[in-house]
Amino acid sequence: MPERSNDRPIKTITVTLAVAFIGAMLVATSAVLLKPLQIANKELCLLYT
Repeated sequence: MPERSNDRPIKTITVTLAVAFIGAMLVATSAVLLKPLQIANKELCLLYT
């Protein structure tokens, strides 16, 4: 039985899309979770200017 190549284009595209999706989820989650901290820092900045 011949071995299948591990560098098929469909596999490369699938892995690329999966990595991009995971990265996008991490960025979106970070933005949502850090929004309250950003607001608090903005209010502190306005108090001292």
